[in-house]
Amino acid sequence: MTEQLRQRKAFIVRHGESILNNEKRHTGAGTNSPLTLQGEKDAVDVASWLLRSGIRVSQIISSPLERARFTGERIAEATNAPLEVREEAKELHLGDLEGMLISQAKTDYSDFFTRRGRSAEAKVTTPYPNGESPEQATKRVKPLIDEILASDKEVTVIVGHLGVNRAIRSGLTGEPLESIIDYYQEHREVVEIDLTSKTALVHNIDISN
Repeated sequence: MTEQLRQRKAFIVRHGESILNNEKRHTGAGTNSPLTLQGEKDAVDVASWLLRSGIRVSQIISSPLERARFTGERIAEATNAPLEVREEAKELHLGDLEGMLISQAKTDYSDFFTRRGRSAEAKVTTPYPNGESPEQATKRVKPLIDEILASDKEVTVIVGHLGVNRAIRSGLTGEPLESIIDYYQEHREVVEIDLTSKTALVHNIDISN
């Protein structure tokens, strides 16, 4: 099969619901929160959806954080695809906001949220206090993106987190990060990327197939 005829895809998965997600706390690279019972179900259901959809997974790449790794392991068990843990797939470093209630952070760091809220560009370039910006995360994941794009693997599943998944999607499709910075990937949504056409399709596994 020629390179032109081969259809290569990536599926970007967000980990299942974590305990800190459920408590509405900021959850970045510095917090290794386990999944809730619902989150464990999310992971199993995403794995089942991939299997039921007939997607022949070539490789799975997961963040090392427990909430993502558990999800990746369930997908590996369902698909028999190899799982590789990569540091690049970690969530953004949220600095001083790690583990903080979202409501409290908006009060205690109101200046940060005001600066960040001025524009889509500001959301991309403004780092979290003593943390990382989405723009910095995009540079961090670039070696991983380059590997995926250069690989001969036909289907790659990437298990990451809300913030870093935007950076991964931008790198794989060429979409400006500013254009998707407000996209909120639910725990039960899978973003399918056609690596040839550079297009993205979002699946909600509760209503897909």
